This record gives sequence, C-alpha cells and structure tokens, in this order.
Amino acid sequence: MPRPALITTALISSLLVLALSKYQELSAFAQDLPACVKSDCDCDDFSNWQEAKKVFDAFPDDRFGLDGDGDGIPCENLPSAPEEGNSSSSKSMSLTPASVSSP
Repeated sequence: MPRPALITTALISSLLVLALSKYQELSAFAQDLPACVKSDCDCDDFSNWQEAKKVFDAFPDDRFGLDGDGDGIPCENLPSAPEEGNSSSSKSMSLTPASVSSP
C-alpha cells in the first residue's frame, strides 16, 4: 500500500498541472478580449457594438452588466448596435410609408 505522503504529493502535482493548463487556456482566450475583462468592463470601454458583443458572448453570465435591460443585446447605445429583438450585428432599417395628409 502506498504511503499517504506519496499519494498527497502525486495529487498536488496533478492539481498544479491542471491549474497551469487552465491558466494557459484562459490567457490565450483573454488575448482576443479587451483589457477591461481583467477588472470590470462597461459600455464606455468599447468604441462599437461588435467589441461589446464579443465580451458579452465570452461571458454568458453577463458579469459586467452590459445588457442592462436583459433583452440579449449588450450596449445598445453604441454605434452599429441592432435594434431590440434583432440580434444581427447591424441595425435594421424598417421602411414604412410616410403619412400624407390631403389638402
């Protein structure tokens, strides 16, 4: 039967290897995201909606509160944000006839 110290050492080594591999995965992942993900992002950190959407998609729990109204669209005030209910990356334009009053 192995000694408890040997089992403990093997377990700690395994956990360290696992932690290091997860850290490397997260580091590679974070390289594609803005620096604010290391602390706290808000809509003012982004110059357009696509940047905010990238962070929003990376953190499905919306830990930064980018979707204030809970409609699934983060930072709706940024340029190129879709209208409510439209999850595409650009605003849709609705064409409706203008009202014309007769003389």
